Amino acid sequence: MKTRGIFKVAIIGCGRIAGSKDTPHVKGNVATHAQAFHRDARFTLAAVVDRRQKQTRYFTRVWKSASGYTSLKELLRREKLDVISLCTPNGLHAKQIEEILLVERGPRIIFAEKPVCLTREELNRLIQLEKKSSCRVIVNHTRRFDPAHIRLSGLISQGSLGRFMGGACVYYGGWLNNGCHMVDTLRMLFGVEPIIASSNYGPKGRGADRCLDVTLLFSGVAVLINGFDELYYQISEMELRFAKGRVLIRDFGSDIVIEKVKVNSLRERVLCPYPGSPLTGLDSPLLRAVNVIAHYLEKGAAVRINGVSLKDSAKTMEILWQAQELARKKDGK
Repeated sequence: MKTRGIFKVAIIGCGRIAGSKDTPHVKGNVATHAQAFHRDARFTLAAVVDRRQKQTRYFTRVWKSASGYTSLKELLRREKLDVISLCTPNGLHAKQIEEILLVERGPRIIFAEKPVCLTREELNRLIQLEKKSSCRVIVNHTRRFDPAHIRLSGLISQGSLGRFMGGACVYYGGWLNNGCHMVDTLRMLFGVEPIIASSNYGPKGRGADRCLDVTLLFSGVAVLINGFDELYYQISEMELRFAKGRVLIRDFGSDIVIEKVKVNSLRERVLCPYPGSPLTGLDSPLLRAVNVIAHYLEKGAAVRINGVSLKDSAKTMEILWQAQELARKKDGK
């Protein structure tokens, strides 16, 4: 019988997604790693790591973690952990995952924020290291843990909305950083691998991570993905058109409107709400991710980690990299 808090967790990187703007007393939607592990009684937050001592002090005080460290090396030397939750900047992910996978008696799960790495070389290295390790890497593609997005994927695969006719998406904040949400969500919803029809440089993103304007073909049908300069405002939306209806995913994925075709009194084919629409998306997906992690820790390989494993994430990353390469080629760089 499992006792409360039997699984020990460390959070690496104490920024916003980790829980720096959150507290254990906040109710409602779970939006941070610390809150998700706090809500699940099977976990204990044993330690946090951040090179900024002010952040580690905050976490140890607010989240009642036992230890605070300023280096990953020190954490791995001193702590015996079940899970390490990786919430550091994108450019640090690969190096830190590699360091964890190489340590003797490391954790059983690394729960990493996306993107899991920035280059193919990094990814290939991580895949090889994971094969030799007893530790599994799970990537936080949040929509794959979200009940509303999972339900929508089912409606599409069952043909409830008819044949897919085309779509358009808009995102901000860089192709690797936020474009990965678009690509991975589309892969999840349609269940097939896309072909890149075109890719061009779009507006600025974040640092060297430019936004791209990309057209993907899903079973031959085009989805346009356009970047937007967040200098004006942040936006993340999808419109997917089907023969028997339409899907609008708005407000960064939290509002999912599903419409179906109806013939009105004038015999015109118009759109009306689908039963149960709108759906509330991103309803504590981190809490559900933590539940998946707990099941894996309890039952091991018997638990399938679908869509969020390192190899699954590699499929999304490959599309992102191919689009970058095509844009560079067109730009002559």
